[in-house]
Amino acid sequence: MLPWYYRRQEAHLRAVGSVCGRVIKSVSFRLRAKKLAPHLGGFHLVKEFRDFILRGNVVDLAIAVVIGLAFGAVVTAFVENIITPLIAAIVGQQDFAALDFTIRDSVFGYGIFLNALISFVSVAAVVFFFIVKPMNMLLARIKADAAPPPPPALSAEAQRFLNELTEALRGLK
Repeated sequence: MLPWYYRRQEAHLRAVGSVCGRVIKSVSFRLRAKKLAPHLGGFHLVKEFRDFILRGNVVDLAIAVVIGLAFGAVVTAFVENIITPLIAAIVGQQDFAALDFTIRDSVFGYGIFLNALISFVSVAAVVFFFIVKPMNMLLARIKADAAPPPPPALSAEAQRFLNELTEALRGLK
């Protein structure tokens, strides 16, 4: 069942006629849409959303997230397949999850903590030594190459003129 205002409008439209009713119906819809427009952000809502999505910051952030996820997978594979087996070769055990101790029927699984700690330190070392350190060296080299040349030395005559000008300006004070 339709609400009373639609029923009344429908009865009125039937009385006016189908052609006139369609015109009135479209006009009333447009008026209602204009009344609702300020509450919905206007008809520019889709345009504003498109501008927001296509703004450089959002696109750059999306690219950074995707590259970060891919790079995280590379670092994780390097740590799991190269660093962890090296640690296992040195220590003699690759997985420490089974290590625990018991006090009064309470089991403390410190092996899981050791696994997480070794994983964290390994990832941090890989990121530092294979990414951060080379990037810092590259940026330092670029800065050294881009340093502005020192200003040219003044001739003796230009230096004498500059000194005379400075003394004359001090005398005006």
